[in-house]
Amino acid sequence: LGDVYKRQYQRRVHGIAEIQAELDRLKKAAEVGRISLKDLTGGTICISNIGSLGTTVTSPVIFPPQICIVGIGKMHVLPRYAVVNGKVDETRLLPRRIITISFGCDHRVLDGATVVRFGNRWKTLLENPAQMVINLR
Repeated sequence: LGDVYKRQYQRRVHGIAEIQAELDRLKKAAEVGRISLKDLTGGTICISNIGSLGTTVTSPVIFPPQICIVGIGKMHVLPRYAVVNGKVDETRLLPRRIITISFGCDHRVLDGATVVRFGNRWKTLLENPAQMVINLR
């Protein structure tokens, strides 16, 4: 069946609850075969869950008119050094859940540094979900 990509109109004016409601609507429409072409075209950024196929790393390819694609790999557990009071403790290994996220961008539109800053901000929010709650509306 493959991936389904949802177009988000005017993303900056929607709150998380509104986005979730629209994604729920899209899922139901897809399940009953009533998804429209308008729902699937004209997006700017695509998120592809390659992890659902067991893949951990990819080189995602942009599908125009999109300017960026994000490939999210399978979560796996790897040993990592403990961090105590901001310092790495090389005497202790702990299991950590790791997800690899890959970006493919059109550099005619996006500066690579902007994409890196976005990726770092996203990583911070995923590692500290309470920060996302602060911005809910």
